[in-house]
Amino acid sequence: MSADAGQRDRPGFRDLWFLPKVVRVEIARVRYPEPRQFVIDRKLQEVDEAVEIVVHTSEELPERAVAPVLFVGDHRLTESEPAGFRKYRFFAFDSTALKEDAPISLGWDVAQSPRSETGVRYKLQPE
Repeated sequence: MSADAGQRDRPGFRDLWFLPKVVRVEIARVRYPEPRQFVIDRKLQEVDEAVEIVVHTSEELPERAVAPVLFVGDHRLTESEPAGFRKYRFFAFDSTALKEDAPISLGWDVAQSPRSETGVRYKLQPE
């Protein structure tokens, strides 16, 4: 996963494993006025509500073929979308899989990806 140290010194080198620092995390259960479509378990499904976790980063995520993933403990949130400048919205469709007080970290959707720890623990505010 790591790049050769000599490569890092070359002009134009991009560290594709780079993860920016997470500077803020917002967590909310959202009910959609109209159902939204997502691919869940390889099937297109309509969703009325989800837990949305918005991650604000210190820098843009690098564009690459591998998607970012948000970890809530060991649970992976792979469905995401840009939510503004240096902001990324991750979706959880099964809130029971998200354990209260689990650490939240950002990584890439590949085995052994490095993670950017947020210092934030999962807590869904009561409605």
